[in-house]
Amino acid sequence: MRHVVQRPEYFLPADAVNRRQFWKVFYVVAGGGEFRVNGRGFPVDPGFVCLSHPDDLTNMVTDLPVEMYQVLFQKKAIEDDLARLYNDNDFFSVFRPEFRPERSLNHDLLHLIDSNRKIRQVILRMLHEYNHADGNTGEMLRFMLLELLVEFSRRSASRFRRRRRSEAVADIDGYLGKHYAEPLRVEELARKIALSQGYLFGFYRRATGRTIGETLLSLRIEAAKKLLLDTEMEVRQVCFRCGFSDLSNFYKVFRRETGVAPGGYRKEGR
Repeated sequence: MRHVVQRPEYFLPADAVNRRQFWKVFYVVAGGGEFRVNGRGFPVDPGFVCLSHPDDLTNMVTDLPVEMYQVLFQKKAIEDDLARLYNDNDFFSVFRPEFRPERSLNHDLLHLIDSNRKIRQVILRMLHEYNHADGNTGEMLRFMLLELLVEFSRRSASRFRRRRRSEAVADIDGYLGKHYAEPLRVEELARKIALSQGYLFGFYRRATGRTIGETLLSLRIEAAKKLLLDTEMEVRQVCFRCGFSDLSNFYKVFRRETGVAPGGYRKEGR
């Protein structure tokens, strides 16, 4: 536990990264800059708090001194308690042995947040306990660390729910736009978006007013229209290139969506 003011020259060069042998929570009191983690940059202002995994590749890029509180710990200090904690939005999954920061879609969303008064108060109490140590300080700090992580997870869950609603739709649309020509892999999509398969379809329909299937069909039809006008591909090739698995169904769906058959659409558009 420490309270530090780090000048710009303390940090690594902008193109370097740091990895450590311990976990770290840091809370920015003053100053700011850009915190880079696993190839992505995040703005840092007073109140920014981060839970950093030992395998995170991190660096701070700044022209200003940065005042911060740092809580450094090993997972074994709280390992026996982790199983009893409610894992809201997978916040505590970051402590699982199989967790890989570079593969997580939600690491930054869950573990890099704007703080609140409760988190700051816990950190200040930890600093006071650390600076006035006695025989029970180790246990007190362990209890406070758990309190800090729980408050962190609560704040994270609230932020996650607000941002995830809007971001999940964009993520789903992005996935469909990239993979429309392939069979829809529901399990893979749900895993990438961090929603259960059962929740995924209902969520998308409530958020957009259309189904995932309707969006996927629209993407395939638009791609087919473009190929029909811009290339000399046979209709059969266009059908399979755009993700349709049956030629007769492609004709039927294309006519329903556009009012004309694929060949007629090509003639009308040229």
